[in-house]
Amino acid sequence: MASTFSDLGIELMATGENAGTWGTKTNTNLQIVEKAIAGYVEKSIAGGAQTTTLSITDGDTTESTSVARHAVIKLTGTITGNQIVTVPDSIEKVYIVVNGTSGSFTVQFKTASGTGITFGASDKGTRLLFSDGTNIVDTATGGVGSYDLNGETLILDADQDTTITADTDDQIDIAIAGADDFRFTANTFTALSGSSVVIPDGGLTLGSTAVTSTAAELNILDGVTSTAAELNILDGVTSTAAELNILDGVTSTAAELNLLDGITAGTVSASLAVIVDSNKDISGFRNLSITGDLTVSGDDITMGTNTAGNLLIADGTNFNSVAVGSLSEISTVANDDVFLAVDTSGGGLKKIARSTVVAGLATSGAISNVVEDTSPQLGGSLDVNGEDIVSVSNGNITLTPNGTGVVRIDGSNGIDMQSGAISIKNSGAQSYVRFYCESSNAHYAQLQAPAHADFSGNITLTLPAVTDTVAGIAATQTLTNKTLTSPKINENVAVTATATEINLLDGVTATTAELNILDGVTSTAAELNILDGVTSTAAELNILDGVTSTAAELNILDGVTATASELNLLDGDTSVGSSITIADSDGVVVNDGGTMKTVPASDFKTLVGASAGGFSIANLDIDGGTDIGEAIVDADLFIVDNGAGGTNRKVAASRLTTYINANANFASVGKAIAMAIVFG
Repeated sequence: MASTFSDLGIELMATGENAGTWGTKTNTNLQIVEKAIAGYVEKSIAGGAQTTTLSITDGDTTESTSVARHAVIKLTGTITGNQIVTVPDSIEKVYIVVNGTSGSFTVQFKTASGTGITFGASDKGTRLLFSDGTNIVDTATGGVGSYDLNGETLILDADQDTTITADTDDQIDIAIAGADDFRFTANTFTALSGSSVVIPDGGLTLGSTAVTSTAAELNILDGVTSTAAELNILDGVTSTAAELNILDGVTSTAAELNLLDGITAGTVSASLAVIVDSNKDISGFRNLSITGDLTVSGDDITMGTNTAGNLLIADGTNFNSVAVGSLSEISTVANDDVFLAVDTSGGGLKKIARSTVVAGLATSGAISNVVEDTSPQLGGSLDVNGEDIVSVSNGNITLTPNGTGVVRIDGSNGIDMQSGAISIKNSGAQSYVRFYCESSNAHYAQLQAPAHADFSGNITLTLPAVTDTVAGIAATQTLTNKTLTSPKINENVAVTATATEINLLDGVTATTAELNILDGVTSTAAELNILDGVTSTAAELNILDGVTSTAAELNILDGVTATASELNLLDGDTSVGSSITIADSDGVVVNDGGTMKTVPASDFKTLVGASAGGFSIANLDIDGGTDIGEAIVDADLFIVDNGAGGTNRKVAASRLTTYINANANFASVGKAIAMAIVFG
C-alpha cells in the first residue's frame, strides 16, 4: 500500500513500506511538524492589488514552496494596492500573522474559498489566528499592533461595573459603578448628568493661559447674565474697591442704570435718559407729544425742513412745511374762490375773492390765468426788467424759429455764455461755426466738425495758452520754436533723428549726388562714427577710391600692429640688414599653400635632412659640383665620419698620405681594391 499525506504534507507511511529510507522520511516529517508549530517565514507581497497563494508541498521541507505550513508568517514588501493572501482550505492550525508591509492599503488573510481577517490600511500589527478547515478566525486576544473590540465592552474591575464602551461610532463612554459618567466624542469631553470634574487649584489651563482664580472667586459669576461685551467693560478699570463700593446699596436695576450709559448732556439719544446742557438747551427730540399747551417765549419756531418761502399748513393731524408750488392746483377759478393777499393799508394777511380781484384789474375782460392763452404773442419787445427767463425741473428752454428763420441773439458787446459749455447739434449735416470779418460781414472762417466716418471717438481740440495763430494743413506758414515728435515729411516714414543729429547737416555744401553716395550704406552709426575726428584730406581719402576689397578683406588689417617698414619687407624689399646667428627657434615667414605662416628655422633642417646637427649624405649633390681643376695637395681637405660614430670632421690630404704609407702592404686584395677606388 502506497504512502498518503496529511493536510500539512506529512507522509503517512504504510506498514512495511520505505525499507531503508524510513529514517530519512521520518526526519522529514519531524521537520514538517517543527515548521508547523514553531516555523518562521517572511513572504513578500509587494506590488499592486493582487492575490498571493501560500501553498504546502507534500513531503517537502523547502521553505519557499510550503509557506502556508509555518506557524509565524510575516508579510513584507511595499504594496501599492489592496492585497489578498490565501492558505489551503483544509488546513486546521494556528497562525501568527505579522503585517510587515509598507503602504497605506488593506491586507486580507483568508482560506482559498472561505473568509478571513483584514488588516486595515494603517494596521501594521500582529494577529493570532487559527484555521478551522474552512475559514480563518481571529482569536481577538490582543494583537501587538492594535486590538479591535468591535463595539464590545472593555471591563476594568473585578465586579465588572467599571467599563469602557465604544458601541456608538466616534463615541467612547466611561461607566463607573454601573452608570455612564463621562463621554468622549470628536474634540469634546463631557461629564454626564450627576458627574463632575474636579480640578485642583492652579491645575486648569485654557489655551496657553493658566487659570489662577479659586473656585470661590469664580463662583462670584454664578448667576451673572452679562454678555462678554458687557463684562469687557471692566477690562482696564482702575477703580478701587472703595470707589466700586459706592454702588453698594443701590437698588436700581441694570436696565435702569444703563439708561445713563453713553448719554451726552444737551443731546437726545435713543432709549437713554435726557439731561439738559449747561445752557439748559437740548436737541434731538423726535415725535414729542405734549398733552397741554405749547408756549414759545421766543420769536421763532425752527424746523428741520424750514425752507424759505414755504407755508406751514395743517393737514388735520400735523403741521407741515409745504412749498406753494406743491399745493394742489385749481383747474378752473370759480367766483367764490379766494386768494391770500397782504393788505398794505394795514391788517396783515387777508383773503380776497376772485370777483374782487377781477374788479380791481384794468379791464374785466382780462384772462384769469396765463395758461388759458394757448397761443400768446408779444405786441412789442419783451423787457425782462433785470430778471431771468428760467425753467423748472431741469426743463429745456427751446427757441424754434419757423422755416428758414434763425435764432438771433444780438448785442453791442457780443454774447456772454455763463455755463461754460456750448453743444451745437444738427439734423443730419456736420455742425459748424462761422466767424465773419469786420468789414460788413463780407467773409467768414468756418470751424467745422469732421465727418462721422472719420471719428474713432470724441476728441478735444485745446487752444494754445498764449496769443497765437493756428497752423493749417494747406496754408503756407512758418513754424517757430515747435517740437515735432516722430514727424513724417513727404512720405510715410517717421523722422526719429533728434534736432542735434539733424543740425549736423547745418552748413553742408554737398550736392544731392554726393549725399546719395550714402544711399544703401549699411554701416551702423557706431561704424560711421569711426570717421568722427578724421583729419585726412580728400586726397588722402581718395586713396581708397577704386578699392575693390571687401569688408572682410579690409578687416584683415584690423588689429595689425606692423610698421610700414615691417610690411615693406613683404613688398620685394632688397635691403639687407646686419648679420645674425640663426637659431632653431627663430621664425621665418613662408607661404603655406597660399596661407602666410611663421615657422621655426629648425623646420629647414628637417627639409634638407640636417636635423640634430647632421646632413644626410643622400642629400649631397656632388655630381654637379665644379672640378678642382688641379692636383690634390696636402693642404686640401676631405670630410670623414670620425670612427663611424656619426661625427663628421675635416681631414687634410696629408693625413691620407700617412695612412696609405702605413698600410703599404695590404692584408687583402679587397682592401687594396677599395683604396684604389677611393684614392684613384
